Amino acid sequence: MQRILDALPNGSFWMHLYFSANDGEFAVGYEMLVSKTETRLSGNLLSERGDPVTSLAGRKVLLNGVNTQMRAVAVLDANGAFAFEHVLPDVYFLTLSDLHYPNVVSTSFPIYEGSTQAKVTMVVPPGLGIDTGARAAAQRAAAAPGSSAVRSSVTQDGKEPPSRDIPASKRSSPAAPLPADGDDSAVFSVTAAEQDRPINKNFDFEVPAGTESVSVRITVLTEESRASAKNRGKHADSWSYSVVGLPDTNLSASGLVDQMYGTGGTGTGACVDVSKQTKNSALKISGSVSATNIGDDLLPTTTTVELTLECMRSKSSSTNLEVVSAKFLSPNKNSNPIISPLKVSERSNLAGSYLSIPQSRSDNTNTIPFEIRYSPADATITEVNLGITQVNATTEVLLGTSPGVSTLTFSNVNLLTQNHTREPGLIKFPGLSLPTFAGPMAMGNITVTVRLKGSVGAVAVSSDPAAKGGQVEFNEKKKFTPLYLAGDVTGLSDRRFGIRDTNKGGDSWSTTETIAWLLGCYLCRFNDISSQHVAQVGAEHDSILVHKGHSDGQQIDLRYADGLGDYSDVLGGQDGGAHIRQLLNAAKTEIAENAARAAKTGIGSWFAGPKQRELERWIIDNRAILQIEGNKPYTRVIFIGGSFIEQALVNGKFPDDSDIPVVGAWTTKPRTVETTPGQHMDHWHISLKGALLYK
Repeated sequence: MQRILDALPNGSFWMHLYFSANDGEFAVGYEMLVSKTETRLSGNLLSERGDPVTSLAGRKVLLNGVNTQMRAVAVLDANGAFAFEHVLPDVYFLTLSDLHYPNVVSTSFPIYEGSTQAKVTMVVPPGLGIDTGARAAAQRAAAAPGSSAVRSSVTQDGKEPPSRDIPASKRSSPAAPLPADGDDSAVFSVTAAEQDRPINKNFDFEVPAGTESVSVRITVLTEESRASAKNRGKHADSWSYSVVGLPDTNLSASGLVDQMYGTGGTGTGACVDVSKQTKNSALKISGSVSATNIGDDLLPTTTTVELTLECMRSKSSSTNLEVVSAKFLSPNKNSNPIISPLKVSERSNLAGSYLSIPQSRSDNTNTIPFEIRYSPADATITEVNLGITQVNATTEVLLGTSPGVSTLTFSNVNLLTQNHTREPGLIKFPGLSLPTFAGPMAMGNITVTVRLKGSVGAVAVSSDPAAKGGQVEFNEKKKFTPLYLAGDVTGLSDRRFGIRDTNKGGDSWSTTETIAWLLGCYLCRFNDISSQHVAQVGAEHDSILVHKGHSDGQQIDLRYADGLGDYSDVLGGQDGGAHIRQLLNAAKTEIAENAARAAKTGIGSWFAGPKQRELERWIIDNRAILQIEGNKPYTRVIFIGGSFIEQALVNGKFPDDSDIPVVGAWTTKPRTVETTPGQHMDHWHISLKGALLYK
């Protein structure tokens, strides 16, 4: 193993190890992500005066790679130092592990290609109850109260990305001035313009005793949306925020702005009831905002937190009904993570937020926790509706379908008929079943919008769907990839096998691109694709359909070709490929009998019997479709069976390793086609990419 690793270049690789018996009957396979790099990342935790923080020895520092999904933990020593070995090139978030102040002590930075040494400093702000040294304490005593700006830094010996050609007309204009703080509000904001220099601001905000509610508005605005696709590359700026101290509220997140290209920004918010916490005394809120301009000093990014008092108080002069925030949550009531796959890679699931959109029937198998905050808190809500609209629509249209959902379309189903609880300004659904949305499928990502109806002060009102809080979010994102039941599509419903709709909420939830692929595959017969809302189970976050993947609507299990121009069950792999094995055995016996007969009679030397011809057609037809699909640009990977499937299709051999006449080895097998010992004996598997597909 060490010799194999030594021979690899630096980078990240998927390694597959297969072990099998000589006859191929018993086999086991291992799949692992192997990362090889020479970068050593070292760092120090410093006070705001630049002194080492020595009081946190033994505490953990967490390193999180955004694209590589690399996760690592280091332990602080007595001098506040830490180190990580074998760090891959990526953009990273580095955080001091702290349950009381999550993401407050943190920074973000890139590690460039070719770096062997990188040095990072991370600053501990005042006010966290952490001893940062006598000099820092003296400085704090003399300093004015309020927010404090602190800076971290990173240096490295790798080569930064090449400079971008951004026309002056597309470069950033001066940021608009932020509103001044008032008696009942405060704004905390940072703008990252200098290359690779993390800009952090930590803040404190006191909520006076007797306050009923606090509004939190968080926005991330980026000029990177001005850049063309070719100029984005490795220049995706990073951002993070954390607001600590509000009850029953988790407002801590981080990410890259490449999730916002084409939008210029994103935002979230909440209106939080603090009446219990401020009944007898003031409530202290703290937190941080940060941003890093990755790769160059063009196109800055700004992160802002705005705090305002009394968002729930009804103003007698206003009868407006406003949705403050609407959020889908995970896991669901069955403890299954939903919507976003937690196991993500090119070979398993593509990252994203996947929402199953019913068209003919609503299903409550895998529901979604859902909460809505609204203002004024004393409004009487009588109806809740959901609507969807298409965003980032592709210009192509699937053959035989309509152009898709282009305008906001609301369901007329009142969600309040489902189980829910209410508090002033808040409605919670422990397990929401999405209503049906009949009509055309969306041809791109969608947003989901909530609309409230009711009354304020005996005046009938309805919330404005276009207002800021109306779009539903999940994990700080407001765009979803819609999934539809392929098994309900005309032309596909009769091509299913092994249906598990009854107890999984559907097993054929697919992107519209996957449905297009299936429609183009004509006679292909399919089984598992994804479950409703890509529900996942277990510590490994496998699909609820018992798969390592199948949680992005773009992975399909299909019957093998039967060699007769179809994909029927018997030679398509039914019963674990038992009939395919029987055909191999029958052809082997037939060849031996024909050879013995020829030797005995002296008439001819050999001829192909019907079983051999049947086997030849089976191999030729399966190689043909796998060859075509394996070479398509939209194919990530294809899995076929090991053992006798591999022997026949790949090696052109019988299970006993003897040659199948005429066939020969498959010398043109695409690199995307892989064998999996002990698996895929009754079907083959294809993982597709997210581009619009045509056969």
